[in-house]
Amino acid sequence: MAAEISKQRFNHGEANGVYFFRYKPGLESDVLVHGRQTMKLVEVKAGQTIASDWAASSRKIAELFAKTNQAVSAVVVYGGNERQERNGVTYLPWHAMQDYSWVE
Repeated sequence: MAAEISKQRFNHGEANGVYFFRYKPGLESDVLVHGRQTMKLVEVKAGQTIASDWAASSRKIAELFAKTNQAVSAVVVYGGNERQERNGVTYLPWHAMQDYSWVE
């Protein structure tokens, strides 16, 4: 997933900005994308059915970044077929990654 995000960013003139984030054990983001306007915390899940705890880590990390006045969004890339927005989290099917803006 990180490679696909990096490719899209590179094709839009952004060479850097894709990281792994770990604050302490249990609090990590699979991919952190530093966009032009928003920092995206990305969790990658293989499941096809959305689980309520999938974005729990992203929510906690977003609270840490709230003190920096950096706009933060949470994205879960998953194995399902439908893009959804729930409680401020974007649930994005893996096959729709190329249609999502990883640059902004």
